Amino acid sequence: MTLYEYYNTNDDLQGAFYGSTWPGQTFTPLVAHRLKSFKGKFYRAGSPGNCYVQVKACGADHKPTGAVLASGQANANGWTTSSPGAWYEITLGDGVDLSEEQEYAFILHCDGANISNCLRWRWDKSSPTYTRGLRLASTTSGGSWTTSTAEDYMFEDWGDPIIELPTVTTNDATGVGQEEATLHGTLNNDGGEPCSVRFNYGKTIGYGSNTAWQEGKITNDTFEQLVESLDPDTDYHFRAEAQNSKGSSYGTDKEFHTTAPPVPPPTIRKVVITHPAIAEIRVYRDTALQLKYEELSNLEQHYITNGIEVPVPTPATLEVETLAGITHSFTIPEPS
Repeated sequence: MTLYEYYNTNDDLQGAFYGSTWPGQTFTPLVAHRLKSFKGKFYRAGSPGNCYVQVKACGADHKPTGAVLASGQANANGWTTSSPGAWYEITLGDGVDLSEEQEYAFILHCDGANISNCLRWRWDKSSPTYTRGLRLASTTSGGSWTTSTAEDYMFEDWGDPIIELPTVTTNDATGVGQEEATLHGTLNNDGGEPCSVRFNYGKTIGYGSNTAWQEGKITNDTFEQLVESLDPDTDYHFRAEAQNSKGSSYGTDKEFHTTAPPVPPPTIRKVVITHPAIAEIRVYRDTALQLKYEELSNLEQHYITNGIEVPVPTPATLEVETLAGITHSFTIPEPS
């Protein structure tokens, strides 16, 4: 655990509490955290029994108000009887999340019925330096309180960071090929502890596949993962996921499209056209014009004596237009 608010030096006096006489100490966290444990500096007289601790929020008058936020107890009969006392810890169950700049109070009481069976809590009465709280006193079992702005009890506030859900961003994919892509993400906020990160991906926003977890990522870390064995010429969805002890969060959905396999180069076949009066030959593949041969005949004699040989990428469709304006169409298949 971490020590947050505290005042643990310069004690020069002590205050006894027993029965309906209850002491308290207010404190104002600089940092939001989960309070788990109280420590104070005490010594006892006789057998005071259990020492109880409550935590409450304070109002604008610095006095405790509302419900008990956390509580704990410890048997004080074994504590030291020597002044100036010793430090003792009282755990507070599951604890409670405290907000920064909100004033709270540790409230103590014990079962001792008189001054002979009591606890004495050490304080700084002459020159306290803790500026974020003050000493409280009640003679009505916490029914009403008085404040002492120039005095502070010895106390320590121990706890853990408050863990929140992480936040994560999905970044664009890179290196997209026929069967692979590299996915990218940024952990914007780890929520208070190192996170595990991964990617969800698939052909729909239902994803269906996950990359392996990457451990130990903290705020502002970037991460990436290569995914393979994808289908070519296919749309894929993906998102980043971050997880800590609070739960999982997800980045927005992004997409990429794997590349199509390369089209194999066509087979070139030589085609001989023997018509004597050819004006133009056009070669098509999948309805797209690929090649055009023009001015093939002798324009003065208007005929070809030995025919004409042209290279044609196959499979293809040939359109042969004669000088008379007649077009003949032929299909040239892929060689078997």
